[in-house]
Amino acid sequence: MNYVSIAAVSDIPPGQMKTFKAQGQEVLLVNLDGKFHAMNNKCPHAHFPLGKGKLDGCVVTCPMH
Repeated sequence: MNYVSIAAVSDIPPGQMKTFKAQGQEVLLVNLDGKFHAMNNKCPHAHFPLGKGKLDGCVVTCPMH
């Protein structure tokens, strides 16, 4: 598995999320109390950018839902 650095820890404060491009893919990074989670930036249902949605605790909600 290859790892790619796309952001510094300071780029995403706890409880926030931000979208980045990495190797041609849009990635949504979420900081949950200092633990970082990466996911595809597209809603699996509507294919809308999740980064335009809302983070409520540990749940990312698509803006289309």
